[in-house]
Amino acid sequence: MSLLIVRCGDTNLSYRLMVQAKGLPAVTGELRRVGGETEHRYSYPRGCGEGAAEAPDFAAAVERMATLLDEVELRPDETAEFDTIVHWFVVGGATPVPVTRVDPGLVAQLSRGGGAPGTRGALATLEACRARFPDARHVIVWDDAFYCDMPPESRSYLLPETLDLPFELRRRGYRGLLHAAATSRVVSRLVGRNAPRRAGAGGGMPDEGPRVVLCYCDRHAGVTAVLGNAPIWTTFGISPGDGLAGERGVGLLPIGALETLLRHTTLPPERLLAILRNSGGLGVDESEEFERMALEAFRGVEPSRARFSTFVREIAAAVGAAATVLGGLDALVFVGNRAVGSHRFRTAVCAGLEAWRIAVPADVPVPPHEVTQLSDDGSHPSVWAASINEDELVAREVARYLEGDAGSGGAGSSPPPPE
Repeated sequence: MSLLIVRCGDTNLSYRLMVQAKGLPAVTGELRRVGGETEHRYSYPRGCGEGAAEAPDFAAAVERMATLLDEVELRPDETAEFDTIVHWFVVGGATPVPVTRVDPGLVAQLSRGGGAPGTRGALATLEACRARFPDARHVIVWDDAFYCDMPPESRSYLLPETLDLPFELRRRGYRGLLHAAATSRVVSRLVGRNAPRRAGAGGGMPDEGPRVVLCYCDRHAGVTAVLGNAPIWTTFGISPGDGLAGERGVGLLPIGALETLLRHTTLPPERLLAILRNSGGLGVDESEEFERMALEAFRGVEPSRARFSTFVREIAAAVGAAATVLGGLDALVFVGNRAVGSHRFRTAVCAGLEAWRIAVPADVPVPPHEVTQLSDDGSHPSVWAASINEDELVAREVARYLEGDAGSGGAGSSPPPPE
């Protein structure tokens, strides 16, 4: 079984072809700025490329993806083939079940809530893929299913009840599969040891399990508090760019600052939103740029020091808030490509958490696809980095679901459609 994994944001579409549903992807590609001057980057065993592509909408982006898949050769005379398309929805999950089979009822349900943040591009791509690949099996992976059972006080906003919206406006979380996998692997390492005393609290681990804070950093940044294996608080908002400032996006803006921007800028609203979403934060694209800015900050170079220090302080404050919500802290886990790849970033964050007795982590390599402890065995709280292949996670979840679906005869095996 081979899977084509498709994932969308508001203006981008990325895809991965997973041969035999495991290992590294055989074909990868991304179309950026769909609807504008679209850029298409792709790679496969026999080559790679990038350049401009005509993609005024997501249907055109799907057609460009399909054309490439028809043209590439994995091995001589072997074209890219797949029998299942996985639509990776960043938001939309309403149950802990992460995988759903696509049927007309589900599509209709999603279409009624098509204005929900983070779903517009994914829904348009789903409809285009079903039309372009009618013989393929289509399933949805809900990446925020991990967060669906957060307590009401953690997922709700203090909004007037008179607002009339076709969807629930609440904190959705982000990269749920990644956070769930990192949590389970670290918790399994913590459970079974001698229960240490928690920083800021007396006694050992609670009956519910270890208190874990996950610090995510890649294009976006966020902090999540987990008790045992259940998330109970997160800084991520209704879409990936909401919450903390990151490489892209300025983070949560106060109403006063937003009002000032709207009153004094001459930019149209769409352009202002695009700038805040895509050109704020640290404004870096590649790992080397992120590490360069971190190095300059440690050397005291302006303006890198001010920008990086502000970024790190926001994250350290959120980690402290998460530990307070948990009532203590047993482990701090770094996840996301930038967090895992930058020792300077991890050092800067931990240096701002002395009140929680978090030691500066060791500069040790983090092997791919592994969970690595960065602190001494006797230190508490412990510090970890989790390097996890999300494509492989998705492939395994879908393979497990399809095996169960086949065993039940395919009848009634899909969970109810999302809210």
